Amino acid sequence: MHPLFPGFEELLEAMRETASYGGGNILVRGVIRPGGNAGNTARVLAALGRRVVLGLVGSEQLASIARVMMPGVEVVRLGGWGECFSSIVEVEARERLVNLMFSDKGCLSAIGRDERIVERLEALIRERGFSAAAAVNIAAWGEPGSLSRLLNGLEILVLDTSDVRGRDPRRLLEALASYRASRLTILSMNENEAAYFSLHLGAGSPAETVERLAEFLGYTVCLHTPRFALCQPGDIRVDNMFYVDNPATSTGAGDAWNAGLLDALTRGLDLESAVLHAHRVASCYVAKGAPCTRSQLPG
Repeated sequence: MHPLFPGFEELLEAMRETASYGGGNILVRGVIRPGGNAGNTARVLAALGRRVVLGLVGSEQLASIARVMMPGVEVVRLGGWGECFSSIVEVEARERLVNLMFSDKGCLSAIGRDERIVERLEALIRERGFSAAAAVNIAAWGEPGSLSRLLNGLEILVLDTSDVRGRDPRRLLEALASYRASRLTILSMNENEAAYFSLHLGAGSPAETVERLAEFLGYTVCLHTPRFALCQPGDIRVDNMFYVDNPATSTGAGDAWNAGLLDALTRGLDLESAVLHAHRVASCYVAKGAPCTRSQLPG
């Protein structure tokens, strides 16, 4: 890897040393890799040979690092205002991990309410001619504002709330209900997110949670687990015939699943076939510990 700025390699070594002394967050293996749901999703799509643009809210320095860490992904900086931290590089030592963080005037909560970001995103979509998007970390976005109008102009929209801990379920559900692409909208969620919604909806099982969410939102909801996926409406259940017993990683599996789903839907596959393809892409990702090319996919 080429240093991004003077002292970058020394900084990485210091991060490894910090991890060796017990600092950082316990995650999974992997010496140096990109972090973040949007980055993971974009990398998987790029590995599959798809043209991918990632709209980044943050500093130009952060955008420069993202471009190095995500080859094949066009990273476009949309701006950045307000206080937050963004993580882009993760370093592991002795099974402990340290994040390289950048304090930045800009964070996810500004996306919906900052018209400058929405205007730049709208121009980006128009210039590139995109008709589909994966919108992740919805739980951190704040009020949708005019962003929902912009994304609703797309044909296909895959939504992911990501970390829902500490979020107001009523406000989050209201925000999710404001999104509706012209042809197909899907809320993708894992088991933890389903458990969060089940408490608010009074659902007694994952299947009931999916059904009630789909009824409330008025569009498709899919729950994905390592062994199967459930989608409503339509009573779709697709078992994962590509399940990996001893994965190299599990972090990023849901992002890979979303990428596989979006890849299939934009190639015209029906939902059941798209879910099977998402299983294939995610399973290859966790087995390899990195995004797979199309020729590397099982089956």
